Amino acid sequence: MSEDNQPAFAAFLKQTGWRCEAPVSCDVSPRRYYRVSGKGAQAILMDASAAEDRCEIFDFIRIASWLNDTGLKAPEIFDAAPEDGFLILEDFGDISFGAALATENPALLYETARSVLAHMARQDSVSLALPDFFESAIYKKRDQFIEWYAPLVRPGAQNALDGYRAVWTEIESALPPCPQGFVHGDYHAENLMRLPGALLPDLKSLGLLDFQSALYGPLPYDLGNLLEDARRDIPCDLREEALSGYDEPFLLWYRVLTTQFHCRVAGLFIKLAAEQGRSEYLIHVPRLQRYIAEALETPVLEPLKRFLTQEGIHTDVPLDLSGLALAAKEA
Repeated sequence: MSEDNQPAFAAFLKQTGWRCEAPVSCDVSPRRYYRVSGKGAQAILMDASAAEDRCEIFDFIRIASWLNDTGLKAPEIFDAAPEDGFLILEDFGDISFGAALATENPALLYETARSVLAHMARQDSVSLALPDFFESAIYKKRDQFIEWYAPLVRPGAQNALDGYRAVWTEIESALPPCPQGFVHGDYHAENLMRLPGALLPDLKSLGLLDFQSALYGPLPYDLGNLLEDARRDIPCDLREEALSGYDEPFLLWYRVLTTQFHCRVAGLFIKLAAEQGRSEYLIHVPRLQRYIAEALETPVLEPLKRFLTQEGIHTDVPLDLSGLALAAKEA
């Protein structure tokens, strides 16, 4: 929390009768979370006061309500000052989906997470008036692969951006129509919480977080985010089981969208290290390289493989990332 936001933070707690206990771990977003107590309960304070777009907190409120109305489990909201960027949320505890993988049946956990996605896909989300995926930053920031990753492989490769975009357009134009619906947008193991007192595969055994940037778009995107997680390796048999039963159009789009996701995130992690000195995510770049290299062997991505080969942008070679964070600190 910045010093500028401290008075508003303290005033919100005083007004609502909650007491700040401790910060909760956060991710790459500008939002910060704190465990708070009061009113005979424990809760989570979301501090989005530093976010550039304060509209996200209003989106969180309305999407949480919609998710709960559909029979899923998003946090209840106990107190709110959305104009200041503060919410008091139901505390889902400390056991994320990722943590639960170590103590529970992984196959059942992934089956449940897939069932949650299938349930969301069946709901009418028109009333939410969600932004279109293909106009979103999530989609457009696949460019970060060329802007940040490619120059580490071949200096000057950022000049290949126009060709890179053209290849993706070529690939997508050749695909059949993609099933569309509610897209969470960040559906991975740390944004799902394993809730106490609920048995798998009950849909409410998993609590949903970080959905404020939800979109209307291609349904395979969220499944790819879950099954090819940037932060962890997932056994092939679990991935294959989770993908079973989907038709060819879904699977083709899954491969394309998931590879775009890996390209975006590889570039993002390098950008965070180079610009902000946040090197903790660089450990995941080799995994993303491997995902991309494996994906390039599928026929649907042959145009991308050919383009990257011609440009000398390889994903199967080790990168020296050691100096990125140091350069950012010295700048």
